[in-house]
Amino acid sequence: MDAVRRYARELIDTRLAPAHQVKDGRQTPWGGHPIFRAQHATATCCRTCCRLTTGSPRDTS
Repeated sequence: MDAVRRYARELIDTRLAPAHQVKDGRQTPWGGHPIFRAQHATATCCRTCCRLTTGSPRDTS
């Protein structure tokens, strides 16, 4: 389980953390790894979905 958490953290840090994403809304595929499915299920697949579900401000890291 620690490996899954570590991998998930790395994905979030590299794909969602930067404030300005070139591929926002398209960076998380539907297949390939269970973390990708989990991100779509919890609306953490892109900054837009995160912003819509949490109310976080746009353009912040």
